Amino acid sequence: MSKKIIALSLAILFIVTCFVACGKKYDTTKVNGEDVILITDENGNPVIHEADNVIALVTDSNGEVLTYENGENQTRYIQIKDALEVDNFVYGDHNKMKLLSGWTVDGRSRLVKDKTEENCHISFTLTKTLKGEETLADYLDAVDEQNDLLVDVLAKQGSTLTMSDGTASISGGKIVAEKRVYKIVDAEGNVTHYAEKYYFVAGKSVYSLNYACENGVGYDESFNFEEFARTSFTYID
Repeated sequence: MSKKIIALSLAILFIVTCFVACGKKYDTTKVNGEDVILITDENGNPVIHEADNVIALVTDSNGEVLTYENGENQTRYIQIKDALEVDNFVYGDHNKMKLLSGWTVDGRSRLVKDKTEENCHISFTLTKTLKGEETLADYLDAVDEQNDLLVDVLAKQGSTLTMSDGTASISGGKIVAEKRVYKIVDAEGNVTHYAEKYYFVAGKSVYSLNYACENGVGYDESFNFEEFARTSFTYID
C-alpha cells in the first residue's frame, strides 16, 4: 500500500512540475486592439523604441510562444497606433505618465482633460537634438528671445504675456528640469493661454514635459503640474 502511495505522489509531482516548467503563463496587453505579450525592462515597463514601436513575443493561433531553433523566443515589433495604457499608466517614447482622474488619453499618447475639447492637455516631446558644443542653455536662450518678441506683438492686440523661469524636480526627483511658465491675459482679464514646460537633456536630446490650456478653455490654477511632473511622470532611459 505504501509503495502505491509513493508512486502516486511521484506521479502527481511530475505532473505539477511539467505544468510549472512547460506551461508558463504570460500577461497580455492590448496594443491596437490586439492581445499581445510585451517585452518589458527590469522595472516591468514595456520596452518602447523610436516611432512608438513596442516589442512583443510571437505566438501561434493557440497563444503559445514560438521559439527559434536555439530555443530563444521569437519577437516582433508593433507600432502603437493608439496610446499604450498599462495598469493605469500611459506609455510613450522614453516615458510613462499616470492616468489622472478626470483625464483621458487620446491617440497621440498624451493626457487630455475631460470636457475641454482637448484644449487642456499634458504631453512629452523631443524638442531638439543638440549639435556640436550646443547646450540646453543655448537652446533656451533662443526660445526666450522668441517669446520676448511675442510680448510686443500681443500687447498690440490688447493682450499681456507674462513669463517666468526656474527649475523643477521631476521624474521622482531624479531629474532637475529647467522650468518655463507662460500666461496670456486678454484686455478683459481672461486667461486665454497658460503653459508650463519643463526642459531637460538626455544625451544630445532636449525633451520637454508640457502642460497647456489653450483658447481660454480648461485653465485651472488649482492643478499642480509640478507635483504631477514629480510623482506621476517617469522618464525611461
